[in-house]
Amino acid sequence: MKRTAITALALCSLLGLCSLTSCSDKASSSSSAADTYLQGSGEVAAGGNGSSEDETASGSSSEEWPLESPEEGAMDYDLGDYRTDPETGIKLYYDDTAFSRELMQTLERYFLTFQNRDFEGYKEINYPEYCDDMETFLQKDYGYGLEESFNGQCDNLNDIMGGSFKITRVKAEASEEYDSEQEGIDDFLEYMDEVFGSSDFSTNVKNSGGELRYFTFYIMAEDTDGEESMLVSQFNTLFLLKDGKYYTFG
Repeated sequence: MKRTAITALALCSLLGLCSLTSCSDKASSSSSAADTYLQGSGEVAAGGNGSSEDETASGSSSEEWPLESPEEGAMDYDLGDYRTDPETGIKLYYDDTAFSRELMQTLERYFLTFQNRDFEGYKEINYPEYCDDMETFLQKDYGYGLEESFNGQCDNLNDIMGGSFKITRVKAEASEEYDSEQEGIDDFLEYMDEVFGSSDFSTNVKNSGGELRYFTFYIMAEDTDGEESMLVSQFNTLFLLKDGKYYTFG
């Protein structure tokens, strides 16, 4: 089982302490971020777009968010084309044949909850059964709950950025850790069953009637000095599309 492929977000929820960036030295990651960020395979993830539920969640077509290209010579020229969320100004890098706009917005909003230290927003984006089971697990094994874990994650991200931060760029791409997306989904859920000590969690998620997505993401952010650097690099995550809404687990 490829435990290294399990999202760091699930691990962070256990203790609220571990780093979400492969380089804990913000200064060194800042200088190389533009050279390495968003240079993924461009591979289309399996099982994403095409379902009626995914199309419903996407809302209006992505044509309303035109594909933009940085000017030649610009600092972000090598990062490639993107779409800008008009509500937040965050640049989103994704293949719209593989990922819906709603999925990207949910990933974006998820990290905005850490930026804004918005626990209620964080709970709303996480699958309800995950929140309940993780609360029980944390209280039993560590003596604190999900809110304290969330605050620990916020503190950790602030430490990485040297203070408060502003999300600037989000990218999603197919994970290369597994031969198929389904393998990543199964491994993630098996890991969560081990954490919770029961197979009920994975069984309930799989039987929820929703569509599961497993993929890799990257996040860039700006510090209080306006310096942009990598916040999260090449981590995997699981999302569930149910009743027209995306949820995550971590």
